[in-house]
Amino acid sequence: MKHQQSGTRLFSAFPATNWNWVADVGSEAGGKSQQALALLCEGYWYPIYAFLRSKGHAPHDAEDLAQGFFERLIKNNGFAQAQQSKGRLRNFLLAGLQNFVFTEHQSAHALKRGQGAAHLPIHLAWAEERFGGEQFEPRHEDTPEDGFNRRWWALVIEQSMVRVRDHYLAQGKDELFQALSPLLDSGRAEAGSYKALAQRLSMSEPALRVAYVRMKQRVSATVRQVLLETVGDAGAVEEELSAMTASK
Repeated sequence: MKHQQSGTRLFSAFPATNWNWVADVGSEAGGKSQQALALLCEGYWYPIYAFLRSKGHAPHDAEDLAQGFFERLIKNNGFAQAQQSKGRLRNFLLAGLQNFVFTEHQSAHALKRGQGAAHLPIHLAWAEERFGGEQFEPRHEDTPEDGFNRRWWALVIEQSMVRVRDHYLAQGKDELFQALSPLLDSGRAEAGSYKALAQRLSMSEPALRVAYVRMKQRVSATVRQVLLETVGDAGAVEEELSAMTASK
């Protein structure tokens, strides 16, 4: 199961977003509501930005539109309309974005950079580097919508890996995580790698193999949990997993 990286660092700048945050947006507790808004915006600006770039918008225009889109959601309490019972959060956001861009085009409204109420932490240079260096296999039949979905699923994997990493850190097993997590990309360890890693970690080879299997199981379970938090029900999780697999 592949997880994208930014350089050698897991994409940990994105917190794991869930439906509890969406519910908190409408909370009467002002601080709680604002925190939820900040987490939702921070967690999902990159797939939105990359989708806009894929539609042909220049970097600064895509930045402006992303800012404006989240500003509009906040101003109109748009997240309150994203009910978990209605399905996937990514579908809600993509449909809302497309409607927003169409409305902006029709009104020829020019957004002013830096004045959006959302104040998203968009790091344009970093976003452009990631956008230009994405490791998706080029497909002639891909649409910008396909790209949005694939980026969303890549984000799910990254969020899941951050949670797994934090679990190992809490147990004082950071070295084990750093040693084994690269093997997850290939789905299997290369010949001799277990022996070399076991020696470096002062573990027996059988113990290391067990640790690898357990890490795979934890990653798989965590991916399912992250998906459940954004699609709403267990049946949809299986559909998302099938779609993720087919998109590779």
